Amino acid sequence: MSSVPWFGAHPLSVASYNRLLRRLHWCLKRNTTIPGTCALGAAQAVARASASLGEVGAEGWTALHAALATGSEDTVRRLLESGVDVCSARLPSPNFLFDLLYLLARILWVISICTVAIPVAPRVLFWNADGDLNLEITAHTPFSTLCLSLSCAVIFYISSYIYYSGTPITPSLAQAAIQFNWDSEFSIVLLIDAGLDLDEQDKLLLWTHAARKGYTGIAQRLLQQGWAVDHIISEPESFEHPPPLMTSLHRACGASHKDLVQLLLSHGACPTARDSFGRTPLLLAAQRWYSRFGCQIVDSDAIIACLLSTKAINSINSIQPGEQTRLSSPRSPLACAAFVQRISAVRLLLAKGADPDLADMSGITALHQASVVVCKDDAVSLLDELLKYGANVNAITAEGWTALGFVAQNGMSPAAANRLLKAGAHVHIGGGPMGSPLQVAGRYDICNDLILRCLLEAGAEVNGIGGEYGTALQAALQSSNGGHETLVLNSACVLLEYNADVNLTPEGQVSPLTAAAMRNFVEVVRLLLRHGARVENGVLDLDKRSGNRGVVPTSPLSYVPAYYPEIFKLLLAHGALAQCERVAPIGPTGMTVLEAACMGIGARCLTTAALLIEAGADVNSTGSYGASPLHRAAYCCSAGHISLLCSKGADATAYFPAYGTPFHSFCKGFKRNGRGMQEEEVDTILDALLQGSGTYAIELVDSDGATPLHLLAASADETRSIYNAAWHTSEDSLSLSIKPITRLLGSLGSRQHLIQAQDHRGRTPFHIAAASGDRDILKLFHSHSLNFSESNVYPFERDSRENAVVVSAQDEDGWTALHHAAANGRDLACRFLLDEAYADSGILDNDGRTAAQIARQNGHVDIARYISDFGTVEAEGENEGAKIADGNQEQERHVPRVELGSLQVIYCVGVAIVALFIFSNA
Repeated sequence: MSSVPWFGAHPLSVASYNRLLRRLHWCLKRNTTIPGTCALGAAQAVARASASLGEVGAEGWTALHAALATGSEDTVRRLLESGVDVCSARLPSPNFLFDLLYLLARILWVISICTVAIPVAPRVLFWNADGDLNLEITAHTPFSTLCLSLSCAVIFYISSYIYYSGTPITPSLAQAAIQFNWDSEFSIVLLIDAGLDLDEQDKLLLWTHAARKGYTGIAQRLLQQGWAVDHIISEPESFEHPPPLMTSLHRACGASHKDLVQLLLSHGACPTARDSFGRTPLLLAAQRWYSRFGCQIVDSDAIIACLLSTKAINSINSIQPGEQTRLSSPRSPLACAAFVQRISAVRLLLAKGADPDLADMSGITALHQASVVVCKDDAVSLLDELLKYGANVNAITAEGWTALGFVAQNGMSPAAANRLLKAGAHVHIGGGPMGSPLQVAGRYDICNDLILRCLLEAGAEVNGIGGEYGTALQAALQSSNGGHETLVLNSACVLLEYNADVNLTPEGQVSPLTAAAMRNFVEVVRLLLRHGARVENGVLDLDKRSGNRGVVPTSPLSYVPAYYPEIFKLLLAHGALAQCERVAPIGPTGMTVLEAACMGIGARCLTTAALLIEAGADVNSTGSYGASPLHRAAYCCSAGHISLLCSKGADATAYFPAYGTPFHSFCKGFKRNGRGMQEEEVDTILDALLQGSGTYAIELVDSDGATPLHLLAASADETRSIYNAAWHTSEDSLSLSIKPITRLLGSLGSRQHLIQAQDHRGRTPFHIAAASGDRDILKLFHSHSLNFSESNVYPFERDSRENAVVVSAQDEDGWTALHHAAANGRDLACRFLLDEAYADSGILDNDGRTAAQIARQNGHVDIARYISDFGTVEAEGENEGAKIADGNQEQERHVPRVELGSLQVIYCVGVAIVALFIFSNA
């Protein structure tokens, strides 16, 4: 039977089957678990009504299709006994009037579509912003186009009608039968025995289905019909990519279908054939690659025994591609069986001559595979079986692993380690990149350190140097068990019990004490100190770092994060140097440990800073990058650190060209770190920094020529003004957000000229605030530029008609504050500058451009138009450009209209009437 053609439509006579047949289909689909009741009653009713059981339903199915797809075996048998024809499916008798009306409706629909859509594709109908369908599109269809479209439509639908009148459109019965996911063998066998006429495609479907499910009855009947036993199949829903091509014997062996394998072999299936991945049936049987729940391992063992009695035994020692695992590489059937811990299969293969020392390209043998997955003591019998047949216990893979190393890495089977050691496994080699199995066990042992003790009792060298971590103690301190300090502590106790050296530090490694401190293992640090670990203070050579020369002091604290105050307290009490350089895993950081502690926000970092100061750390010392701890704390806006440092004598006037003063650092970090601060914190920081430096810091500039006012202006944020307006933020909240600026402006006194101070690029604080778009800060600066008193710091309600000098000031590019706001699309700032500050929109920059021109060039057309309304000296080219741009926008907003003629209205009404008639009879 052929499937539905690709264009999927069919005459609506198919949908006009009688109600009784529809009830039969409904019952078949909903009573699969209660055969012989409703579904059979419906079938009998159809038979009494003399209706054809082969009648096609709305979905293109007959009653037999529905019964097969739902797995109703009794219903299939009853339908076959009632005389249903399994060799054909036919359509109902055509209703010529009905089909003619349907064809007319389709032609009218095509006419209406052609009349409207063809000239204006693809934007025929679209949705506007309000979600309404927009029909305002003009369409004029040429007469030739209309005739061509009508001719094509008539030819297509007449051909389609003729094709469907004589061609079955239902899917094949084989396609319907394989849709049922459970046991469908009996139903398919009934069909084949009833004389189902199968084409080659249907036979392939059923053959693949039988191979997947293990249906011997279906396979037997297809073989009797002459089907080739080694026909190539492909997994329809394979989890492998690309889907492999194989024979049914491959699929049956991998799925543990014992009866089907025996049937295929009895009919001459080739047991040595390889699939497209190069795998033989014997390898798939050893892997059980396609086996699912319910497939017994005993059946798979029987399949292996059956295959070994054939020519498949010739491939018993061949290396073939294996499954994708952590050790993905070609492997042998014995290695596959060992990997899945199938001891019975391993015995069968070894008894038939499988080589236990056969290695793949990576040097992995069956013993390695068994050692990788051994996790229970009862799995040791698998190792015994391989060793009994002479497996080399000290075979080494290409990456330096032995079976003992794999057992140590698994970390769960002391019995397996003991068994390998009794067989002569070496304890000094076989740990892969970690060197010895002892280091591997120190890092991975999770069975109460039994494997660790086992290796030590066998003579493993506790202080042996080598591998990735250097020593076993170092490997244990960097355990893969993460934050489970108890496991690390137990491993360290075992190693110290066997006299591990707590001060042994291989080249390129930190000391064991430092390694434990870096991971916040407080109890381990105490253990190491009790066993004589030394707190070693030293120096670090900086010659390798470009731009730095000399050495810096270091101690174990150099490697410890600042949020581990318990470690700091413990090491400082044992003589760790507090004044030292912070060292990260990649090298020196250019700051002291106290600087690093002052950069951390939170009570733990503050406690660490206090501990360092109490231990003698200099609050005014600088790292190799030239910043003091107060600079770091000020940048992070940490009130607690600033108060602590100032109370301990930190210099608030310390100046470095790259950083400025600590107040400069606070102004730089306020935008990123100042959000969410409480008013008390802001007051504390300002009091400490401004009072500590007096007015000294206000006039100083950093390496970019920026004063603190420039830096605070950079913290402006346009969204703050929008948020305040939308949520009616209180004046107190607004005051807190720009309080540093108000305090600084209040401290200027006679130095009001700092508001107009320019950095190296000629920008004033007013320029920077305008570029950020914060209207509140712009108002604040503008009010002070007009010499308002300090008590009137928020005169937002005043309307000053005087144009302040700061508003018209130009930078080195000739830009005013209005130029900066327009270039960045700051709408609120532009409106303030024009409406309240009365900025001159006609000022030209060095390139002869106005603010409106710059806004238009940057794509801010609305802002450019707004500025143009206030223009006083607009260039002639600007006016022409504005007209062109405005004209383009008006043209984009213009939407044409649909002109529906009377003929089109008649078409639409006719389509609606015919559609209503069709749906009423469907």
